[in-house]
Amino acid sequence: MIKQLSSILWGCLLVFGLSACAQHAEQRRFSEEGQPSPLFTGEYRRGVFQRGEVSFEDAANSIFVGTFDEAGFPLRGELRQTYEDSRGALLQLILKGDFIADAATASLGFSGGFVIVDADGRALASAKDSRWQGQYDAIHPFQAPALMAMAGENRYTQYRRDISPAGMPNAFVKIHRRLSGPFFVGLRYEAGVPRGIVKITTAVREGKAYVVERQYFNYQIKAAPVHYFYYEPGSFTEVDILGSCQSMPNLTVPQQLLSVYAYDCDKAAFYALSEDFPASVLEIAARDLDNSGTFNRFTLYHHGEVSKISISVDALYDGQWLRHGEIQQMHYGELRSYAKYQFGAPIGIGISVDDSGAKYIRFSHPQGAPEALPSAELYDRINGRYEWQLSRLNAHFSSLLSSKILSGEALAGLKEKLLADVTENKAIAQDGQVAGLSELWQSWQRQSKARVVTWRPNGVDGQENTPAVMHLRLKADLDKWLAQSQKLLISEATRRCELSGRSFSSDDWQCQSRPDVRLAAVCVNFLGKSACDKMANEFTAAASQ
Repeated sequence: MIKQLSSILWGCLLVFGLSACAQHAEQRRFSEEGQPSPLFTGEYRRGVFQRGEVSFEDAANSIFVGTFDEAGFPLRGELRQTYEDSRGALLQLILKGDFIADAATASLGFSGGFVIVDADGRALASAKDSRWQGQYDAIHPFQAPALMAMAGENRYTQYRRDISPAGMPNAFVKIHRRLSGPFFVGLRYEAGVPRGIVKITTAVREGKAYVVERQYFNYQIKAAPVHYFYYEPGSFTEVDILGSCQSMPNLTVPQQLLSVYAYDCDKAAFYALSEDFPASVLEIAARDLDNSGTFNRFTLYHHGEVSKISISVDALYDGQWLRHGEIQQMHYGELRSYAKYQFGAPIGIGISVDDSGAKYIRFSHPQGAPEALPSAELYDRINGRYEWQLSRLNAHFSSLLSSKILSGEALAGLKEKLLADVTENKAIAQDGQVAGLSELWQSWQRQSKARVVTWRPNGVDGQENTPAVMHLRLKADLDKWLAQSQKLLISEATRRCELSGRSFSSDDWQCQSRPDVRLAAVCVNFLGKSACDKMANEFTAAASQ
């Protein structure tokens, strides 16, 4: 008996050197100070897993069955992890193949087959060959990696459009096309999320695979991650409504300019393609649509370049993309250019960033001599007219604000005074300098006159038409006229300065060869104050030469 035991011990030493023989555990909990305590069934040696099943009892309910490397990390076998999707359903990720732990990156890599199944065992995604990686909080054999994520180049089959975990919407590609699938997805992962162009195909006719959707991801742009999708040109005829809404706003645009493929209810935006912008997606926000369904701005996505573009509505009706207004271009999260356009030509002062650095640049209108600024006196006249009208309005109502019922004689007298003020004052003499000022004044006159003429303070709804209420309404109309007139006058002065490649200063009412407050704020937001101050000094110095 002693000889037999001696032979066994000697055999262990021959095979394993100085190590002890492998031992067997059955649902044994292994523990180490500061580490989780997983349940293990199988063979182990000196506290290191060799072969068997370990349940880590982590948030993903990770279970590994197979062989382990010399440090006790998964080496070959099957890893199961559970997660909750956006619908609240539990899904299971099953990886079967080869694993490799990397202490330098605190990660567990995998290559082999995978399948994602629902609670009923139905496959939602699968591939025979795939690459994954999971990160450890602190790498240790008793810990499970976080939920495994795809890594590198992958091609797989996806049977449901959305299989991402809750709170991680980009762990897997969400397919927008309302097709039944299965979908064949080809993509590259970086840092746990898709990166670059994703091609999605499906068998739609005679068993042949056709590309139906593409997506672009660049979450490596930390300041402003980019993700957009588009349907393959020629593969759609109707607009898909994505989300919970049942209808979408009216979008009116010449068909030769746009092919709209989706409306996103959550983002309240249309997505479209145009031959005038190859390999790009146009995003049109519902808030930018007017009552006729036409838009005057949109966002253009082209890989890592994102441009916010303002256009002329009149030109759009004629089937043309004519830049009109502010244009901002971002290049992989960094400002590339910012300028203001008038009917297709840049004007005023803008920002340009290239390999040599950032700088302010001057744009002069290519045609015509610079127009003289509207007179500063006109601005004062507008304010003076407002003050006169306001004082008259207050005087007429001052003794009546506490009254709820007016006699017929008092009402007639008040209306006569109000109408005299509204109609007696003619348009400001100099407002012909700026197109639209006279129209604003006439519009105010018409609206105020209509209010006064139709006022019935003693009617059925007299509580809402008391003198106090009418006074506030007439003052609101007057305030609106002042704000619109001031804005129109300053906008016209700004435009005339910009045509000569300068900005407008309302403080001294003249054009200046330096960025205005609005442009300086844009610059600081993207480039920082010190850089923008340096740019402004260089621009002003160059303009004075």
